[in-house]
Amino acid sequence: MKKLLMLIIFAATLVLSACSTYQEVSSNKEENKRTITVEQAGELEIPYDVERALLFRATDPLNAHLLGVKPAGVNEILKENKYIEENLKDVAFITPGDLDHIKTLDPDLIITYAPDDYSSEYVDIAPTIEMIYNSSFLSPYKKRVYLTHFYHLGVMLNKEQEAKDIIDEWMTTMTELKRGLPFNASEYDAVVLTEIDGGYQAVPKFGSFGTEAIYDVLGFNLNKEAKRLMENNATTVESLDQLKDFEADYVFISSNEDPKTLKTKVKNEAGMDESRVVIMNLDDFRTNDLISVEGQTKEIIDALK
Repeated sequence: MKKLLMLIIFAATLVLSACSTYQEVSSNKEENKRTITVEQAGELEIPYDVERALLFRATDPLNAHLLGVKPAGVNEILKENKYIEENLKDVAFITPGDLDHIKTLDPDLIITYAPDDYSSEYVDIAPTIEMIYNSSFLSPYKKRVYLTHFYHLGVMLNKEQEAKDIIDEWMTTMTELKRGLPFNASEYDAVVLTEIDGGYQAVPKFGSFGTEAIYDVLGFNLNKEAKRLMENNATTVESLDQLKDFEADYVFISSNEDPKTLKTKVKNEAGMDESRVVIMNLDDFRTNDLISVEGQTKEIIDALK
């Protein structure tokens, strides 16, 4: 009985902890101070009005833009991303760990991925939040990790209600976008690969690289073989002829290789119909903010028509 009681208390503690993450504890507009709860540091004091955020995660810069906050700097890995280029024309591109460059931006908030080897040094420059890219089991957006993190960003930037409103609008936009596909995607399965050193990697749902557009917006099913590999932490695809094992209806590959050349390789090595293969620009499909996902969805629909 005592063990059972301890388990109940432990479970309740976990629930309360999950409930309280990324929530406002207190705020003072006159002093430009807010206190929020975060995963890594418990409670953290940040500015009431964030004006010079440094955003190292690929999902955050354009979501901040949607919320009306222009970032002071973003990760240099996004330098070739067309959605960043179109919407954040004068933003600074920062190499993670380049403390001298970061100091010149005088950020008032730094948001980065977890773990980040440099976060202990960032905290000497500005309040720093490390974020693990997963979803809370109590999230109102359930397994849609990209929406959960958009909402959390809204809390951090003091734009919580704006984030909720934009997500509500996004649900309608998703339905409208899906109508543009000339067939029912739910009748087909798909595998999404992204180019890595030495081959490719199968990308899970809500793992960026077009997966939000493919699996969530358009409604393709996750290929069974890809799912099996993910469950066994064996997602590397060393050569394209391995696609034969997937027997997928559609294959989507994010790569910087010439699309025509790569399509021909997939056809020759995996025996796939080229009309069932979509090549996506690696740099443009790296981001999974709402602006990018909408643009990616339109690109994919055009490729499938």
